[in-house]
Amino acid sequence: MKKQLSLAVAASLIVLVSGCNKEAAEPATKELELDTMEKKISYIFGYNVARQTMQSDFELDADVLAQAIKETQAGAEPRFTEEEIQAHIKAWRAEERERAQAKRLKEQEENQAKGETFLAENAQKEGVTTTESGLQYKVLQQGEGASPSATDRVKVHYRGTLLDGTEFDSSFKRNEPVEFVVGNLIPGWVEALQLMKEGDKYEIYVPSALGYGPGGTHKIPPNSVLIFEMELLEVLKKEETEESSEG
Repeated sequence: MKKQLSLAVAASLIVLVSGCNKEAAEPATKELELDTMEKKISYIFGYNVARQTMQSDFELDADVLAQAIKETQAGAEPRFTEEEIQAHIKAWRAEERERAQAKRLKEQEENQAKGETFLAENAQKEGVTTTESGLQYKVLQQGEGASPSATDRVKVHYRGTLLDGTEFDSSFKRNEPVEFVVGNLIPGWVEALQLMKEGDKYEIYVPSALGYGPGGTHKIPPNSVLIFEMELLEVLKKEETEESSEG
């Protein structure tokens, strides 16, 4: 609810901005005494508006914003008509969409290039195998158990990172292995798990086409090569899973 409120306030105030201040904001020149409810709520409103616009790569002109508030509180006539307000908001939103799309496209292209360079170099490293699909893997530990099919449920420990080392998920950290139906996973995992045996531990390198592609996720940027440390703990055959659920 707070986010919706701040967005609404930001959208209403944005039209009063005559330009964007791209320089860093000046630090506070005096201490604020937030000793009344009015001051506290005023600060919170200002903080929320600034935070929301910063998230969209848009910077409010704080002087214009303050002036607009003072004029409105004083009962002055608004500087824009309602029609002009709606037109300015519409134009601003269109510009924001274009900027976001351009930024996304640039990120996709950069990540694609970085991924291709990494995979080409990684393929030459000792112990790394590249499959026909482009998946790469390195055997860290060999087991002797069964290999799963696409319809089997498996119990796995894993850790996923981006090329820069950022960890986006880890069952090891949670100390809790997870169970998946092999065929329901990203293509890179589907292929890798069917190469493994119970007890195997692999490091796999998943091209973006076998991962989350140009769309990415909220944690994974578009066109990212993903690195997983995977340990296949157990293969739960489809028929065993169904029998256990019936019991």
